[in-house]
Amino acid sequence: MFRQILVLSAVCFYLFLPQESVQEDALPAGADGQRIEKIREYLREAGTLFNESRFTEAGKPLKAAQSLMARSIENGTEEFRAVIEKEYRRIAKAHELLTERGIELPELIAFPEKLGVAAEEMEKEKEMMDDGEDKVSFISDVVPILTENCGTCHINGSRGRLSIKTYNQMIAQRRGKLVIPNDAKESLMIEQVVSGDMPPRGKLKDSEIETLRKWVEQGAKFDGEESDQDEPLGSLSKNP
Repeated sequence: MFRQILVLSAVCFYLFLPQESVQEDALPAGADGQRIEKIREYLREAGTLFNESRFTEAGKPLKAAQSLMARSIENGTEEFRAVIEKEYRRIAKAHELLTERGIELPELIAFPEKLGVAAEEMEKEKEMMDDGEDKVSFISDVVPILTENCGTCHINGSRGRLSIKTYNQMIAQRRGKLVIPNDAKESLMIEQVVSGDMPPRGKLKDSEIETLRKWVEQGAKFDGEESDQDEPLGSLSKNP
């Protein structure tokens, strides 16, 4: 038993070792590299909470890391397979440790034989199995709601240090917790609009709240050119 505890402690130490203290691999440029950096940040946060025995709280950043890993697999290239797979293994170990402690987490997707292909096919299959639910378009459905109701404070400005000027900024806000793809219940944006705390001028229509909720549950995807993810939402609403 004592030996098992030592082994588990060693595994936890390796899993949550601060990234600054280990040799880092070269990262992909642009959004792919940013996703890996964010995954590492989430894992550091999960590791800190895990080592404090705050297992339920540790599950939240791990869920966010899983969502970003799915996007990294979908958009990644074989050139950076090693670095992506290394972070995948760390997520898998964290997933195992937390589920052993009774924390409910989304199922971990399998690491594909070829990046950018298997995950995409898996997503298409998931969409085909969807219960006939209409797909929500970020540009056509979500952006108009955000620009109309959040434009003054959080798109044209950054009231409360919250800026959703662009898609990428929005996904990164509140350390990735403002919008957690596939998890509307844990996404702060949905929590705020459902409670009526935001927008302050008055609660959104039920149909608008449902559109935002569906978009998040369907993966909070950007359905335009990847280069437009850093374009102001106001300009996207004018050019759907």
